[in-house]
Amino acid sequence: MTGYGDAHGLSGGFSYRFEVRSVNNRHLKLTLRAPEPYSLFEAEFEKVVRRFVRRGTVLIQMRLDRVSRPEDFRLNGTALQSYLRQLRAAWEELDGANRVPLEALASHLLALPGVCVEPGSANANVEEEWPVLEHGLSQALTRLQRMREDEGGRMARELESHREQIAGHLTDVAPGSRRWSRRTATACGSAYKDC
Repeated sequence: MTGYGDAHGLSGGFSYRFEVRSVNNRHLKLTLRAPEPYSLFEAEFEKVVRRFVRRGTVLIQMRLDRVSRPEDFRLNGTALQSYLRQLRAAWEELDGANRVPLEALASHLLALPGVCVEPGSANANVEEEWPVLEHGLSQALTRLQRMREDEGGRMARELESHREQIAGHLTDVAPGSRRWSRRTATACGSAYKDC
């Protein structure tokens, strides 16, 4: 069954949001989109999913935002010094007429890859965070399962309605089909009996 469920929450130094979607499939297939280090824990996510869903393709999207601390933002001094040496060497090779002040170029060094260490998974405490995240995922899966059950109930009622309509049409058609069979048998004679 197709379905959707979501959950969000706030705990200590982080907030989370889960969006879970499912589509029909004969087997259970899980796709996980989560930030590091949680993208490495697909087996743990699958254990939780299996408590709620037996079959279908399930997509879990997890967003995690941490409260930033001053120590989360750092410069990578080694990378910065390396870029600065390379910039100075390239700058000295330029002729005087084409030289831009070195200070103007140096201000762009902070935007280069690896110079500013972005906060992220370094301050993740998986052992403390997982129970909270597991609870949030369970809430999203409960909502997804409720939607799947509702859809299954609607489909069952619709199929029952179609069955009743078909049965009514068969009742209307049945007397005419007997007359047609007798006329055909009379017209065809023995050939009809051989059919």
